Amino acid sequence: MKKDITLVIMAAGIGSRYGGGIKQLESVGPCGEIIMDYSVYDALEVGFNKIVFVIRKDLEEDFREVIGNRMENICRVEYAFQEKDDLPEGFTVPEGRTKPWGTGQAILACRGIVNEPFAVINADDYYGKSAFRQVYDYLATGLAAGDHGESTADYCMAGFILKNTLSDNGTVTRGICQVDDNGYLTKVDETRNIRKTPQGAVAADADGTVRTLDGESHVSMNMWGLTPEFLDVLSEGFPEFLKEHGDDLKAEYLLPEIIDRRIRSGQARVKVLETPDPWFGITYKEDKAAVVDAIAALIKEGKYPERLFGTMKTKVYFVRHAEPNYENHDDLTRELTEQGMKDRLLVTEFLKDKNIGAVWSSPYHRAIDTVKHFADGAGLEIETDYDFRERKVGDGWLDDFDSFAEKQWGDFAFALEHGESLGEVQKRNLAALERVLNTAPGKNIAIGSHGTALSTVVNHFDPAFGYEDFQRIVDLMPWVVELTFEDGHCVEVREYDLFQNTCLERLKGEH
Repeated sequence: MKKDITLVIMAAGIGSRYGGGIKQLESVGPCGEIIMDYSVYDALEVGFNKIVFVIRKDLEEDFREVIGNRMENICRVEYAFQEKDDLPEGFTVPEGRTKPWGTGQAILACRGIVNEPFAVINADDYYGKSAFRQVYDYLATGLAAGDHGESTADYCMAGFILKNTLSDNGTVTRGICQVDDNGYLTKVDETRNIRKTPQGAVAADADGTVRTLDGESHVSMNMWGLTPEFLDVLSEGFPEFLKEHGDDLKAEYLLPEIIDRRIRSGQARVKVLETPDPWFGITYKEDKAAVVDAIAALIKEGKYPERLFGTMKTKVYFVRHAEPNYENHDDLTRELTEQGMKDRLLVTEFLKDKNIGAVWSSPYHRAIDTVKHFADGAGLEIETDYDFRERKVGDGWLDDFDSFAEKQWGDFAFALEHGESLGEVQKRNLAALERVLNTAPGKNIAIGSHGTALSTVVNHFDPAFGYEDFQRIVDLMPWVVELTFEDGHCVEVREYDLFQNTCLERLKGEH
């Protein structure tokens, strides 16, 4: 019978940001895959049969929607929750501490969930299939203490080569390893401020001393192969750590340091499994392009399929602008009123937990300004597409708009001279939507839009939306429509009234 072996993915830091996006959720694959997808794919391919995600409780809903739910379709998935206040009896969080207590506490959160040999990885690092294969094979041989009659615990570590783990865009921290002649780890030296050089690498010590490092050195990238008893080790050691460091607001209970102490005391040995694969990850925003290119090269070599898992889901949130200044008759420059500027905060509040990865808009000022407050807060740039603009009525200002609108909704080909029909508006808005979907696969997207333009989009996916519906929303500003796409097909349409906090489901099922 195949042995149960679990992969534990440390993702409690998934909210940490670098220059804008949530780093673990950056799309790096051609179909919107993130780095974590490739780790899970490799792990399942070599034999791991359960995934445990260590996350924060406040991230659970979003994490399940973006990652967990689709993983549950292909393997066993469980969750462990790392919280800074999850402490042994008698200890409290010091005032001013904002983060949990490091990777040791992250794995300690798996008590009661992991009862079998397990591997540990970071959520935002790419390790390569060779590393997963070697760690799995080592764990599957049953070398845990008790399996071979020895009191010394047997662990393993994927040993990457330092030169293969450096960033071109800044310094990194690595656990530089000393390895004996038998391939066992003897020491881990947590080294900060490592910088890539033409000759290899250098590190700057706290006193400013710069020392040269051997680029061929083994380094730990937090990919460990461990046994269930290690959870007891963590549980016993955490109170001792807190007694000594609990008042330090930045102190962390770290796996490399815990394992290093076990090695030096003779309580454990760690086999270093050298992997030739290059590590890569997004330490800096500028690293993303290199990661995307590396994944594309691996796909071209046949190491990965173009799409790793099943259905790709994308949510698009069209946002009709807030109240505009109708005294300005110029469509392009018409701005929001003071009330409109206040009401756009409803949009920010609505979108803040939707995992938006890209923001687009009509080029008209009122549409841009409605989504700008959210985009600025999320660190996202607003891209514009001229085809998302509002319908052109004609050459002048129209006083009897209702009669004109009713006639247009009754005949999608009807247009005034020099104006547009609803059919034309619908066609160009759908073309712009298709372009956006193609440029941001797998990402949730917000689009600043307009009443008529957005109504024609809704009508395309739900033809029951007509003139009466348009009249219902004509004064609703802002107004949000959510479109859910699976593999390019719209399967759900929902309307949101942000003032009444209500949702109207218009379409359920493939269009």
